[in-house]
Amino acid sequence: MKPRDRYFVDGVSCVVDGRSHRVANLGTGGFFAETDRPPQLGQVLVIELRLPHRESCRVVGQVSWINGHVGQRVDELPPGFGVRLPRLDRPDREAIEALLKHSAPVLGPSLHDPFDA
Repeated sequence: MKPRDRYFVDGVSCVVDGRSHRVANLGTGGFFAETDRPPQLGQVLVIELRLPHRESCRVVGQVSWINGHVGQRVDELPPGFGVRLPRLDRPDREAIEALLKHSAPVLGPSLHDPFDA
């Protein structure tokens, strides 16, 4: 499993600044969260990543793109933001990988790779 691989996930959310957001797709290198009020592009965030059947992960990530941001609208995705996760602790990475093994991959060429920043 490569950090750039992304998977559709159910039951995953993230909490940023006290607000919970549904995570639409996830990989070991980052994720996409739905919201009408995204953080600022480039902002570094401390995130509580909530995975099913496990305690939350506390991760640090950077907002790498915003769906709806000038020139970066992807119609197939809801409003929200992509987060790049440059480093995960081993237990968190293993928990994400275990979840992704049972999730459907995002197929086809990416219209925009949220892990490119």
